[in-house]
Amino acid sequence: MNEPSAKTSPAFGSTRIRALAVCWLCGLLTLAPAAAQTPPLWGYGVRGCPEVAQACAADTGTDIGADSSELQRYQDWLTGFLSGLNLATGIDVLAGAGIDDALRRVCAHCERQPTSDFFNATMALVRTVGALPSGKDD
Repeated sequence: MNEPSAKTSPAFGSTRIRALAVCWLCGLLTLAPAAAQTPPLWGYGVRGCPEVAQACAADTGTDIGADSSELQRYQDWLTGFLSGLNLATGIDVLAGAGIDDALRRVCAHCERQPTSDFFNATMALVRTVGALPSGKDD
């Protein structure tokens, strides 16, 4: 039979190719920590409370120079986020409260907590209404 010998067809061809393959794999491994870093976040959820409070003030007319349509974008994000939580948990995370009331409460939270962001203000609301646990061990 004509079986190929190890000398005529090695697995990687030559020592040089093997060395290059090892270097290439080591290079890939150095990229792993970069990939493990926190992924980028986008959208209205990561916006700071000062921006949220400004949009809320524009909607109520207390900030004449602000864009009143901006609050609708926050409400759209809030609606999608809360709908996703409802689907993921199988419960009404607002415990029957409406979106308009939820947005007013998030606006109030942002006015009181200017160092927070829209996501954390939303989660504070969800925890306040009691539908989700706080995540802290009591």
